Amino acid sequence: MVENSLFLCAIWHIVQWFRESWPSSAVGGWFHRRAEMFRRWYHGSWVCQVAVREGAIARSWEGSVTCLLLTVIADLPSRFFRWLYRAAQPLWDGSVVFHLVTGVGGAVWFTAGALVMVMLSIDYAKWNNLYAFLGTVAITGLFILASGMQQRQRLQVRALNPYLVLLMAMAVFGTAASRSSSESLRFLVFYITAFLLVLVPLSGIHSYRQLHRMLCVMAVGLTVAGAYGCYQSYIGVEVNASQVDLLLNVGMPGRVYSFFDNANNFAGILVLLTPLLLGLLLNSRHWGTRLFLLVSLGACLVSMAATYSRTGYVGLVLAVMVFVALLNWRLVPVAIVAGLVALPFLPDTIWNRILTIGNTSDSSTTYRFHIWNKSFELLHDHWLTGTGLGSTVVNETFQDYPAMFNGARPVHTHNSYLQMWCEMGIFGMLVYLGMLGRQIKVALRAYTAASREIRTMLAAALGALTGSMAISLMEYTWYYPRAMFIFWFLMGVILVCVRLSRAERTA
Repeated sequence: MVENSLFLCAIWHIVQWFRESWPSSAVGGWFHRRAEMFRRWYHGSWVCQVAVREGAIARSWEGSVTCLLLTVIADLPSRFFRWLYRAAQPLWDGSVVFHLVTGVGGAVWFTAGALVMVMLSIDYAKWNNLYAFLGTVAITGLFILASGMQQRQRLQVRALNPYLVLLMAMAVFGTAASRSSSESLRFLVFYITAFLLVLVPLSGIHSYRQLHRMLCVMAVGLTVAGAYGCYQSYIGVEVNASQVDLLLNVGMPGRVYSFFDNANNFAGILVLLTPLLLGLLLNSRHWGTRLFLLVSLGACLVSMAATYSRTGYVGLVLAVMVFVALLNWRLVPVAIVAGLVALPFLPDTIWNRILTIGNTSDSSTTYRFHIWNKSFELLHDHWLTGTGLGSTVVNETFQDYPAMFNGARPVHTHNSYLQMWCEMGIFGMLVYLGMLGRQIKVALRAYTAASREIRTMLAAALGALTGSMAISLMEYTWYYPRAMFIFWFLMGVILVCVRLSRAERTA
């Protein structure tokens, strides 16, 4: 296909020429000297020491009493089913239904991928977050049942990010200490759902091939969501004056949201998953799969453009830049130049929307500053333990404070880090930051020693995580639980890649 396309051939020759001439050029030499200077400074700095060394919590995790206790508890159901299987092995071996159920339970690449696919494919009006909880419980139960036949199938608690376990403990504390325990309990169910979306793939994916299959199944749902976003863009969506400054965005059409009710929410999900499509595309060996992924990628990019989400634009650009930098940092200038060259070809409405980034005259931007001021008023009284788990509890607490200039009170803090602080207190926010930092650290370590395919997926997943972290500065990205579940699914993908990389080194 590339050979038969004059345009792609021209692009390919330009890239090849750039790669060959860049090292010997004056500009390339200058960048190389700066990179060497930065490398020498970095390796001798305290920043490097913090980034490289294992923290006390990480060092002690696998040998800790907590890890041992959680491992024993998690292994109890598997041991029971293993004993039950051995006690009546001839009966179970002769049951077609039993083999079918355990076969499906052991195929985590399919069950987990299909669950996320369904999450991405159901309209907001028909979606119930209980579906996600029941789905994760079902795939966990099937996996445990399958472990009765397969010795290596067990819940891998030790492979978890210890800060993730600590965050779950903080969620339990936030529920117990909440001013509205019943509301917090509902959000705790969301956290349990998200936790299982990390633990089950981490425990049941044993090869890159299985990981690739799981993400391809997920990509079916993402394609459906992206295609529906394209359809909304084509037929038009009613402009929501509460989501856009109509004076600064004259002529901008309604913002598409696909199945997710809110354009920023949809854009956040696209930032989390679109980079994974890039990784799959580079790793795919079959033209049929590549064609499907190209169609999916095109649908997602068109939908992203039609969301008119400025935080989504910034997050996606950052995700792609991190992805390119990890794969080959020499291609970063090429990516920057390509992006700048593409700007004049953007539709006027998108270009005008980009120009409003950072514009303090934009009402939606200034409104965030009012919300953050109110959030700090709340934190003045609840900085230590928070108000309790869940955005609903935080919103109820805001009712105790004076309203903003327009008489309204914040629904949430419009910043994920502030939201964590408001819900679970200062220690909850620090644990959340620790979880993100630990995730990036172990992923970068695994990246340096992994095979090409796993490196590509790690680069894509780290790019997606970085983009989402940037969006979190301006949005509360977990306000819609489905976005929260997708975020934790991405965390699971990263930990699966780390585990596979370690397995390669010890093989």
